Amino acid sequence: SKIFADRLRREAGADVAKQVDRAYKLALGRTPHQFERTKAIEYIESSKQGLAEFCQALFNLNEFVYRQ
Repeated sequence: SKIFADRLRREAGADVAKQVDRAYKLALGRTPHQFERTKAIEYIESSKQGLAEFCQALFNLNEFVYRQ
C-alpha cells in the first residue's frame, strides 16, 4: 500500500481528489462515486499516513477481489 501511495503521489501530484480518482481507476477500473470520493478525501486528510491507509482499505474491498 505504501508503494501504491507513492505511485499515486507521482502520477496525481499533491491533489488528494486526483489521488483518490487515480487510485480507484487503477485498483478497481472505475471512478469513485461522489460519496466515496468525499469520504476518501476526509480519511486521507485526517492522518499523516492517510493515503497509504486508504490504499490498504481499497485493496481490501470485495470489489478488488476477483475470481478467474
